[in-house]
Amino acid sequence: MLGAQNVEMLFYQIAKKDLLTFNAVISCFAQNSQPKKALQLFSEMVKAYANIQPGQIDFGECCNSLFTIGGQEICVMASHM
Repeated sequence: MLGAQNVEMLFYQIAKKDLLTFNAVISCFAQNSQPKKALQLFSEMVKAYANIQPGQIDFGECCNSLFTIGGQEICVMASHM
């Protein structure tokens, strides 16, 4: 099984990223106690890849990461945007 660091390295070697690849790595970070990296990657996906539109599942995974680091207020505010 690949560790989160190896998954991240492989992710950045992928030339054409899509929603599936972003979701896989965001989930990997969230499930491996790296919520800040999960949120950073979500932010990168939203800002740098206009053709990739996150859905409820993507947002939900990031909310899980926010809860892990104590950012419940941010998640609640963002969900009302």
